[in-house]
Amino acid sequence: MDNKNIDINVIWDRIVNHQGQVFHQKKGKPFSYSVDRNTIHLKSDAITRPITKREIEKALDIVPIKSVSEVQHLQAPAYINGILMDARIRENLW
Repeated sequence: MDNKNIDINVIWDRIVNHQGQVFHQKKGKPFSYSVDRNTIHLKSDAITRPITKREIEKALDIVPIKSVSEVQHLQAPAYINGILMDARIRENLW
């Protein structure tokens, strides 16, 4: 797949539009998030680390993510996977 055609701004708009909704990590654990400018703030007891738009952009070079280990080098990899692999965000792009 040629990920160079994926526009971060389109994906970011989808992420913003779905803030507050329930997403799931690969193992099924639910979470939600809010977005403030270029930062995702996770709403989870397990983590307080923010995810930047830049981290999402880096992950777009990898999608489709087959394993969380593929994004292990990024902040909050299980949550990035949960967001980017959700059908509401990818909308059949990957």
